[in-house]
Amino acid sequence: MLKKVFPNNLIKIKKILDIWLIKKVVIGYPYYYLKKNNYKLITVYIKNFANFLKKKFNLEIFFFDEGFSTYDARIFINNNFKLYNSFYTNCNIHTISAVIILERWLKLNY
Repeated sequence: MLKKVFPNNLIKIKKILDIWLIKKVVIGYPYYYLKKNNYKLITVYIKNFANFLKKKFNLEIFFFDEGFSTYDARIFINNNFKLYNSFYTNCNIHTISAVIILERWLKLNY
């Protein structure tokens, strides 16, 4: 299924993994839903994608709570970019959220 949806992205992912010699990947995971016994479809997609990456690229996958990462990213943008607008926010919010998730994981694990 993922090969059909992401053929060009798989090439990009492979290229990034090869250039940077990546062997471990941290994936943000909405643990809030699990605590509430409220399994959302997105959690199934996340697990499937992680398993696919693990098998396809022989990666070690780590899940980390993504809680409040988008909120914190919005605060970061508001505090650091005086000339931001909704276009800038929408384009970069997920990138900044990913950085926040990775930084939190690194602080706890290294």
